[in-house]
Amino acid sequence: MSKICVFWKTCERTNRVLEQVYCISLQNAAFPEAVHIGDYAFADCTKLAGLEIPKANRIGEGVFADTENSALTITLGSAAPAVGEVMFRWVNVPKYVTVKVPAGAAGYGAVPSAYSGSSAVQNWGNAFRGIGWDGSVYDPNDYGATVNSNITLEIQER
Repeated sequence: MSKICVFWKTCERTNRVLEQVYCISLQNAAFPEAVHIGDYAFADCTKLAGLEIPKANRIGEGVFADTENSALTITLGSAAPAVGEVMFRWVNVPKYVTVKVPAGAAGYGAVPSAYSGSSAVQNWGNAFRGIGWDGSVYDPNDYGATVNSNITLEIQER
């Protein structure tokens, strides 16, 4: 498939799959048509503070790996996307993440809600913090993935 370069070295395939971003100084980004965020797409984006991906139905493995401790706000759509394991791989310091969803959104659990610490209860919030969820199964690749207890996640209605 051909690629369409959007900015920096950010590329989006014509089938709306966002590939890895070269983004050392990227602070905010919006990909209103992206439906699949590829593995490690925003890895090393240490200044990333805001991301809008309202049509994403899958967010890959390690997407926010090594993004350090900057706070992050992510705007998602009305249905909870599947999420890959170890979303915040190599984030070894406290990080606060807010996920904003529209009123009436489905699959996220109770909204508003917050997830912190090392609880490994199987729910979308903990899947996002590292366990992974393919839409029906937690830890779908049988990695033995665990929650990254450095991540505090709050899900809010926008």
